[in-house]
Amino acid sequence: MTVAALVLSRYQLPFVPTVPIVEVDVLALLIDLSLLGLVWWALKREGVSLNSLGISTTLVVPGVATVVGFYVALNLIAATLALATAGTGALGYQWTVPPLQAGVVFVYVLIIAGVVEEVVFRGYLQSKLIALFGDHSRIHIGLAVLGAGTLFMLSHAPRVLSSGIPGSQSLVGYGTVLLLSGFAFGTLYELTENLTIPVLVHTAGNMPGTIGFLFVDVAALPRWATITYLFTQVALLGLMIAVYRRWGRSQEFVPVWGRRTGTAEPQSSG
Repeated sequence: MTVAALVLSRYQLPFVPTVPIVEVDVLALLIDLSLLGLVWWALKREGVSLNSLGISTTLVVPGVATVVGFYVALNLIAATLALATAGTGALGYQWTVPPLQAGVVFVYVLIIAGVVEEVVFRGYLQSKLIALFGDHSRIHIGLAVLGAGTLFMLSHAPRVLSSGIPGSQSLVGYGTVLLLSGFAFGTLYELTENLTIPVLVHTAGNMPGTIGFLFVDVAALPRWATITYLFTQVALLGLMIAVYRRWGRSQEFVPVWGRRTGTAEPQSSG
């Protein structure tokens, strides 16, 4: 039922009024928001606490700090590469809408693409798949990440059918991006047990005009610099996870790969 509601929200219905600035129809917005209530009801019915899924105010600040640190470092490296190759012309505002509109879009994307989709696909469905497998072994967690990522990709099919593929991407290319994004969000969630982190990374990826909070035109970089930037991005992502996990251990939140402990609550060291 949860997936069906999310799939329905992907359709752009011509007879339904749209919300200004974000250009989404009102019905789709209401369905998306109702999913949070549906997931909350399902978790309560099953006796699952939000804390055990890494959804807690305790984890918001460290999650935000981790993602902000990642994007600050990424911008510094990208800017250095740009200044060394393309010059100052590659630096500056990259989003395709004015700053004020970008702020409104950010809030909308944070709620709908970030919070709603990550709570549904990672917080609920991915965790549900792991529970159905019966244990938290690495292979079962990997299969759950794969399953939730695949459902995440397929949930975008109605939007493609009703509105077409975004930009100039091919169907295979767009599907691959969605699938890999789903895997990445799921892996971030499992390695940190903090839903704030995939929520923010997902939000950044949906901002208009550039992937993430980036103030460098990566397309202006020469090939070698672009490759260096991409490898650096992956390395920084790994470093972000390592730093967060080290902090988690020091605070006795102990995010452990392959064993869910409910990181919103301090764990005993015994």
